[in-house]
Amino acid sequence: MNWTLILPLVKPALIVLGGAFGLMIHQRLKKPQDFERAQHLSTIARESAALLVSEKKGATWATLIEDLVKQLTANESVPTGNVDAIRRAAAGALQAAGVKP
Repeated sequence: MNWTLILPLVKPALIVLGGAFGLMIHQRLKKPQDFERAQHLSTIARESAALLVSEKKGATWATLIEDLVKQLTANESVPTGNVDAIRRAAAGALQAAGVKP
């Protein structure tokens, strides 16, 4: 087998495959895990809840929940679009802020 004829044909494919494989590994390592996304959502919800409770003293639980869910769904840094997960995080954040249901 004459490698001098085959190698120029195979070399570009090896470069592309190597780059694609490296990119897949990078994305897998860079992508946040579920628990990291949940922690990030919880942190954003707690900070937003603290601000909302200080702005709307005396508001009802339902009003605070709905306002907080609206704020979180409009926020682009929230790591999920799942409204149920956002609602649970909002409820936990309001309870952590001392608001009783």
